[in-house]
Amino acid sequence: MIPPAEKQCDKRQSGKEHDCDGPGGLTIANCSQHLQQLRRAALVTSRRDGKAVIYRLTDVKTLALMDLLRIVAERNLAQIERILRGLSSGEDAPEPVSRADLAARIAEGSVTVLDVRPADEYAAGHIPGSLNATLAQLEQILPILTPDTEIVAYCRGPYCIYAHQAVAALRKHGFNARRLEGGLPEWREDGRQIARVG
Repeated sequence: MIPPAEKQCDKRQSGKEHDCDGPGGLTIANCSQHLQQLRRAALVTSRRDGKAVIYRLTDVKTLALMDLLRIVAERNLAQIERILRGLSSGEDAPEPVSRADLAARIAEGSVTVLDVRPADEYAAGHIPGSLNATLAQLEQILPILTPDTEIVAYCRGPYCIYAHQAVAALRKHGFNARRLEGGLPEWREDGRQIARVG
């Protein structure tokens, strides 16, 4: 079964698409080049929808391949460590929470789960019981967070900077926060439950 998550790059009225452009993101041209290379390697398929090109994984095992590449890169490239350290404002980032551990803690009710993806992505699918707030909205939800409950933030995957930045911001406010190992695609690949809005 292919996960329903799709990526698209197109030039809309503003010339930007949130999946391909934004704080710390890729430019549309760069994103498009990456996706074209993945298509040539048969890791994604594409279809046109007007001016947009919609990309979809050809096989869920692609996520496992990407995860293995991430593990090898982290073990062998010092530059990856510098990038990850930079996302945590120069501090050592706390160890991520495994998906199995998060599932158990959700069942116990001993964790607050925070989805930092845009609202439309959250509505299309999210970890059940998670709160949704983008980085720009983080300050607004601080009053509703319980200081003595650990917060686990997640987004699109292990290198989605939103989860790293949310954890750093929450920790600066005194919260015990960590990120999820992986993101929603990996959670879904594990066969875990996904909730939708509407």
